[in-house]
Amino acid sequence: MSLEIDPFKNIKLSQVWVETKSRLMIVDDEVFNIFALKGLMRVLGCEMEERIDVCYNGEQAVDLIRKAIREGDVDRYSLILTDCSMPFMDGYEASKLIRLLIKEARNEEEVDKLKIVAITGHVEPEYILKAHRSGINKVFPKPVPILELGTILCDLKFIQSIPTRLQRQNTE
Repeated sequence: MSLEIDPFKNIKLSQVWVETKSRLMIVDDEVFNIFALKGLMRVLGCEMEERIDVCYNGEQAVDLIRKAIREGDVDRYSLILTDCSMPFMDGYEASKLIRLLIKEARNEEEVDKLKIVAITGHVEPEYILKAHRSGINKVFPKPVPILELGTILCDLKFIQSIPTRLQRQNTE
């Protein structure tokens, strides 16, 4: 008998997430971090489990992008949340390759719409610079600030707004 313990599973919010075709990818070698991110997204009202793909290293993320391109869906993902330190291929290298693959697939005609956000323990200036040079748009520390994650999800239309109760908690 398998028992799944998920404290966020039964949270029902009055907020409804925005209908979007885009997918979101989480890339992290630690299952707990993936579980925590999904929980934070549910608290924010982003209840779209069926559109979240999970990878446990950068190689898997690059493979999913290659698959999307082969299937003619360059814009399948609008957001990748990635750790930077992972086995096989780290988030920096994966981000560089993903940007290159998308650029080649688009023949450089269109702007890359994909946002890549690093969620990492490495937030020192040299790591942030390395992240930006790798094609990562934003770097969040671990644990990720929920309101900042909410802002990214709002900007990319995964949720309509950040729940008011979370906004109030931040100002108290």
